[in-house]
Amino acid sequence: MSMYEERATRILKRKGFANIKKVSGESFDLMAEKEGIRYCVEVKGTGQRGVMGRYVVPQHELRALYAHYRKDKEKTLLMFVDDYENYCMFEMVDGFII
Repeated sequence: MSMYEERATRILKRKGFANIKKVSGESFDLMAEKEGIRYCVEVKGTGQRGVMGRYVVPQHELRALYAHYRKDKEKTLLMFVDDYENYCMFEMVDGFII
């Protein structure tokens, strides 16, 4: 697990998520649950301070995340984390990041 995935795991736990685990062979990084709903979580990190740091999300990763959302009807989150555990999370709904 990368250091950003570890930070994301700590943040998700604080936000009430459980059963958080690293996944392999998927187009996302973590699987988590909250209130009986499974979430696929793509984590992006930066060494710059603040959520205004530079993040790059390749289009093919967003398409893969959306494809998983459509196929399995799980909720999908895109999560940005910096070195100071500042973060922001976005949920993908009907192909849009909100």
